[in-house]
Amino acid sequence: QKSDRKVRVLDVGCGTGAIGIAIAHLFHGKDVEVHAIDISQAAVDLSNENARFVLGKAERDKERVGQGQEHNHLEEGKDYNYKSIACSAVNYTNTALEGEIMYDFGFDVVISNPPYIPSKDMKTLTSDVVDFEDYGALCGGDDGLDVVRDILQRLPEWCEGVEKNNNDTSSSVCPMRLNPICWMEVDTSHFALIEELTKKEDTIEFIQGVKDFGGLDRFVQLAIIKK
Repeated sequence: QKSDRKVRVLDVGCGTGAIGIAIAHLFHGKDVEVHAIDISQAAVDLSNENARFVLGKAERDKERVGQGQEHNHLEEGKDYNYKSIACSAVNYTNTALEGEIMYDFGFDVVISNPPYIPSKDMKTLTSDVVDFEDYGALCGGDDGLDVVRDILQRLPEWCEGVEKNNNDTSSSVCPMRLNPICWMEVDTSHFALIEELTKKEDTIEFIQGVKDFGGLDRFVQLAIIKK
């Protein structure tokens, strides 16, 4: 059965928007929409500006006019399938609003490169990192898991309403998955800790840990189980 529902992606802690905008660009003009949050208003403003530039350029390249001319105007009010707002992970919720719905969830995919460096390791960072990154975008608290715990707490709500479907291949991007998924970049010490945290959650399953190109434990994949 044909469905016009878009695949919905949430980028938590978007920063400049590099990951979310890359996804929106990769599937530009197809049925994917990217929503993003960050605690920093400056980061949100920059990510939305970057989205208008990158995704707007992709759109303009398809709509050249006249003798090799192209539109140079970046439409401020257009979202180009990407929208970022200022909000922390823990506050991105409707549960405290007494029935009022402020945010539209139902995400199929949640991605995040959260602050994950344990506070004791911050002093080991080199100048090419600390001189160009905000402290709050790097340090994840004593064990590096402060924001990760917030994400785990909110994942079931963020993915609520996504129907379990084995056979829907109507999306031109990908078939709908059995369950929503979450990918996070984490510290090399976090695989076992996050797996243990997910065991305490009935609706979150640790799927796998993945190494980066340097051979270090770096990414985790989780599934949000729809019962």
